[in-house]
Amino acid sequence: MLILLYLLLCLKAVNAGSHLLMYFATYIIGQTPFPEFTVVGMVDDVQVRYYDSVTQRAVSHSQNDSKHYDEEQNDDVVIFRDMYYDLKDRAYYLKDNLNLSDGVHVHQRLAGCELLENDKPGLVYTWDAFNGQMKEWGTFDAETKKLQINLSLIRGWDQHRSIYVHFLYENIYLPICLKILRRNLNMKKISILQKGTENLSD
Repeated sequence: MLILLYLLLCLKAVNAGSHLLMYFATYIIGQTPFPEFTVVGMVDDVQVRYYDSVTQRAVSHSQNDSKHYDEEQNDDVVIFRDMYYDLKDRAYYLKDNLNLSDGVHVHQRLAGCELLENDKPGLVYTWDAFNGQMKEWGTFDAETKKLQINLSLIRGWDQHRSIYVHFLYENIYLPICLKILRRNLNMKKISILQKGTENLSD
């Protein structure tokens, strides 16, 4: 877990004018007092979303914009459901193939996108760790459309799976991530402008 948090801090320093939307997802096998699956979404270093498998709904920590509520919930369902099933599948695959005993096992993912200072899409990032060990990483470059994936323990992909994953990154993950990031940045800008106007009128 510390590895993923360190990577998040490193990403923050990538470019002072760029912005990041990152999701930190955790899937737990075994009995714990925590939900089986949780996701925390952050824009730069501010938490904007929270989801868990107990409530099964996303909660916004940013200023509530009711005109986009339904769209945001639909986007959350697409992203969080995909993360849930993917992390669950990988966690059980690794547990079985590494001959791990019953007990608590944790699969975590840090994933998100970058918006460069000129409003140009940057990279889509993903890092996976199982039981605290960094195992996989991937990047998708929006400009070159190149997907790079390092699978260290998960079974290799055939051509169909590679095409499918590339399609997901280019046509689903990237557009949804950028839309959510831009919307949060716009709400942040509006909030700052409103506070500035209130201070001027005082």
